[in-house]
Amino acid sequence: FVKTSSDRKKPIEVFDPDIVNIKDLFFTDEPFFPIEEYQTQDYLFKLRELGMKRSMTGTDLIDRIEKYKSRLCDDEIVSVHNKSFLLLKYIDKNYQDLKDDILFREKLQTETWIPTLTPEPDNQRTFSKASDCRDNLYIDLISYTLPIVDYKIVSDKLRQSLGWDTIPPTEIVIKQLLHLVNLMNQPRKHSMNNIRNRINTNYEHFNKIINQPDGETHLAILKQNLAKEQWILNESDDNDIYTIDEVVFSLHNFIPSGYWVQLSRNNRINYSTLFEKLGVKKTLDIQDFIRVLRNVNFSKPKQRANIMSIIDELSKSKEENLTGLLIPNMNCEMVDYKIVLFDDLGSRENDSMKDFNIIAHSEISKNLAKRLKLENLSEVLLKNSKFDFGQHEQVTTRLKNILR
Repeated sequence: FVKTSSDRKKPIEVFDPDIVNIKDLFFTDEPFFPIEEYQTQDYLFKLRELGMKRSMTGTDLIDRIEKYKSRLCDDEIVSVHNKSFLLLKYIDKNYQDLKDDILFREKLQTETWIPTLTPEPDNQRTFSKASDCRDNLYIDLISYTLPIVDYKIVSDKLRQSLGWDTIPPTEIVIKQLLHLVNLMNQPRKHSMNNIRNRINTNYEHFNKIINQPDGETHLAILKQNLAKEQWILNESDDNDIYTIDEVVFSLHNFIPSGYWVQLSRNNRINYSTLFEKLGVKKTLDIQDFIRVLRNVNFSKPKQRANIMSIIDELSKSKEENLTGLLIPNMNCEMVDYKIVLFDDLGSRENDSMKDFNIIAHSEISKNLAKRLKLENLSEVLLKNSKFDFGQHEQVTTRLKNILR
C-alpha cells in the first residue's frame, strides 16, 4: 500500500528516505522510497514499525550492482561511477554485517563493478574487477600501472575479501618505478619533486620487502628485472638516472667522469640494503680500474693526473691481479704493462735509438716502475734482445760508455 514513484509496495520493500547513504545509492526514477503523504514523519514512523528497510542486505547490494550495469552507457557513466563509488563506501562501512553472505562476497570478487580511474596520466573513469585494481593505499607504487580506486578501504575484512590485503606484485611495482624514472626526462610536463618523492617511496618499499621472510623471492625478481635498467636516481647530487653498474657506494676522486658516480647520500643513508643486495659495489675493485684504463686518452693532459692515480693505486696490488693492466708508452698509447720498459738511461741514450712503443711514458716514475716490476731499458740492452744498437760497437762496451 505504500506509494512510490511508479507503483505501490509493501513496507518491507521500501527504504527509509531519511537514511541518506542508502537513498544516494538509487537513481531518482527508482521506486524504492515512499512519496507524497507517505513521506511525512507520521507515516515514516508507522512504516518503520511495519518493517521499512533501514539497511541493505547482500541481496539488495547485488541488485544495486546489476542495476548499475544496466544503466552503464556513455551518457550515464559519470552518474553510474559516482553511485558505484558510494556503494563501495557503504559496503566498506557495513561489511561486518555483510561478510557472511557468500553470494554477495562472490559478486564483489568476480564482477566488474568497482569504480576506478585508469592509470596515470589519463585517469579516466572505468570499472574493474577486484583482481585487476587496488584502492589508494599503495597509490605511489601502482598508479601508472593499475586502475586505482580513489578511496582507501577501512574494513580489514573487506580488504581481505577483495584480495587487497597483500602488497602489490613486485613486477607491477617495478613497472611503476621504471615509468617514474622515465618521467624525470620530462621536467616540463611533471612536478619533479612529486616524481622524486614517488621514486623514493618505491625504493623504500623494495628496501622493506627484501628483508621480509620471503625477501629472497622479491630480491630475485628485482635482480631479474632491474639488472640492466636505468633506475637509480642520484637525488640531490645530479638527479640523473643510472644502472647498477654505474654507481658505487664509495668512489675515489681520481676516477675520470663518465665511468662511475658515487651513490647519493640520500640513497646511501636510506636504502643501502636495497642497493647493496642488488649489486651496487661498496668500492671499485682492481678489474674496475683496469677497465677504466682501456678507454682513457693519455694524450689529453687533463686526463693524465687521474690516469696516473689509477695506475699508482693498482701498483700496490699483487702481480697476479694485474692481468690486462695498461700503462702509457712514450707515444701516449695505453699498452700492456708487461711489454713496457722503464727508461733508466734517459738522455744518456739517443732517443732515435729507442723504440717508444715499448718504453714507459716519462710520467711513470722509477718507484712506480719498480712496484710494477718493469724491466729497465739498460737491462734489455745488456741482454741485446730487443734493440740493434750499432753494427760496429759491442753492446756491452756501448752501455758502459753510456753509464759512465
